Amino acid sequence: MEAVGQLTGGIAHDFNNILGVILGNLELLEAQLRNNNAAKERIDSLLAVTNRAVNLTQQLLGFARTEPGLSVVSNLDHLIDSMRALIERSITLPRARPQSVTDSIAAATNHAANTGTETILVVDDESGLLKLAQQRLSRLGYRVLTASDGEQGLQVLEQNPDVALLFTDVVMPGALNGYAMAANALTQRPHLKVLHTSGYADETLARTYAGRFTNPLLKKPHSMQELA
Repeated sequence: MEAVGQLTGGIAHDFNNILGVILGNLELLEAQLRNNNAAKERIDSLLAVTNRAVNLTQQLLGFARTEPGLSVVSNLDHLIDSMRALIERSITLPRARPQSVTDSIAAATNHAANTGTETILVVDDESGLLKLAQQRLSRLGYRVLTASDGEQGLQVLEQNPDVALLFTDVVMPGALNGYAMAANALTQRPHLKVLHTSGYADETLARTYAGRFTNPLLKKPHSMQELA
């Protein structure tokens, strides 16, 4: 079961990143075509399906986080109801996007008028998400720098003392994960603001750095409203 959980977590993590790219670009496309009713209807349908896929992926990630060998007393009726809901969601095509998603996009579009002035460094090993974050934050008026791993992120920080916020993924290849990179950065720049994001954060990592970082983890995929 441990091997199954690890495999499930790895696949779900990658799929979560793919969904993040799809969801984010659909939001940007809807903002560009908001006066085109025919296009908006198609985008609404795609957003609804994508959000269903996001929910399913989060449930798979929840399964993968279950610690091996840990006995849990379960309410069987509740478990069956949960599985029934999961199956029904996976085979039912939604007719409309949830109102909360519509409200989020509308708020994000309005928020774009309030431009920022700070420099933000975005660090993510997923190139599609990196480009998407750059487009979203630039749309809000921020100067955006990017890096694809922790070591490169530290180099960019060293070369750009005006960076006010480090926005980084947690799980990345290389010697430095997002927490370790941020911890290194804070030793040199204690007033640097840090925001971590992940769809599948390692629980051990989270506990290790829990005392150092108090900001909540921004879950992937996130909407433009949540990013703003």
